[in-house]
Amino acid sequence: MKSAIALTIAILGVLLSVANGYAVLRTTHAGTSAALALMRSPAPDPSHLSAIVGETIIAVTSHGMLAILPATLLYVALTALRVRQHWFYSCTTVAAIYFLLVPPFATLYGIILLVALRRRKSEFGAPAIPPSTHSPENEPV
Repeated sequence: MKSAIALTIAILGVLLSVANGYAVLRTTHAGTSAALALMRSPAPDPSHLSAIVGETIIAVTSHGMLAILPATLLYVALTALRVRQHWFYSCTTVAAIYFLLVPPFATLYGIILLVALRRRKSEFGAPAIPPSTHSPENEPV
């Protein structure tokens, strides 16, 4: 029962990290597109351009603040619930690197996750690869 809850929390943390990343990507793309469209206009207004850039920065920072939920779930699954599947290590590493790129709050979460992952790296086994049915000893001569 505990392992099912741990896996559920780990999967939820990974999915929320993906959702947060998608939201940041869409927000950044929308802000960049609006700024480029304004700059291409015949008489771009600098104050309007600065408003677009400011709104984009605020939105990205807000998403960085919202990253506390997936980062906390991943950290709890890693430390308290001791999830040790290889896929979890890979997904959490990717999420932590993503968090590093979203300032200012998510950067701190990314650093904390990467340090926790690094300290526990030896506890994660190699990925489960099925044994090969083909071996050189079984080859006919």
